[in-house]
Amino acid sequence: MGLDYLVVSEENILGKMRHNFSSQSLYPVAGERLACYVAAFDGSVKAIHLSLRCPSTYWSSALSFCIPRGVLVPREARIAAIAASTRSWRDVITDLAAAAPNTAIFVSTFEQHASAPHRLLSYLLGCPTPRGKTLIWRNQRPFVPQLLDLPLGAEELLRLRAYIHGTLWEPFSQADRAAFQESYADDLFWLRACADGLAHLLEDPKSEKTGYTAELDFLNKGQRYDAKQRLASPR
Repeated sequence: MGLDYLVVSEENILGKMRHNFSSQSLYPVAGERLACYVAAFDGSVKAIHLSLRCPSTYWSSALSFCIPRGVLVPREARIAAIAASTRSWRDVITDLAAAAPNTAIFVSTFEQHASAPHRLLSYLLGCPTPRGKTLIWRNQRPFVPQLLDLPLGAEELLRLRAYIHGTLWEPFSQADRAAFQESYADDLFWLRACADGLAHLLEDPKSEKTGYTAELDFLNKGQRYDAKQRLASPR
């Protein structure tokens, strides 16, 4: 029997989180890495899917996940450099489109689909897919008690404690998080406006609001948003 579909899911295709931290940028070699994968499949890749997450939660979650795996608790200078980086998901998607010009690129958001992988898979395959009986949440970021139990040095432990907020470790300031959220909203606005023909945004029109970013209501940009929030009212 032949295969109708082959789905390859690998979190490090675009690059490793460690490289993101060392370069202080969002997947800076994503295009080059993807080109190697596409070449390995001899040009038979029909579609690429990328899941986005708001940088305000992506960076904190990724750092929290990697600290138990040997990444040093970052100093203030590293945090400031990450927050100041101008590379966005739009830049990543543009690099992917250049690396695979004849391949459809589909984009979804962590905020909408993380809790419903079956729904996302059905979108990608074009047919219904079974829903699991229980929610499987792998590679979840560690909470503060798990981070504090790590065998860290005295200086690292002090840096870790300096940014504890409730049950989470949050190294970015409120201003940094607001800037991240604004950048993410711009990326999603670009995607909803057809992304210059480079990618297709997968959205569930009947989705329920879940997660940090959805609660903030900053994802809804467009003409009404701009008229209300940015443009001066006519007199």
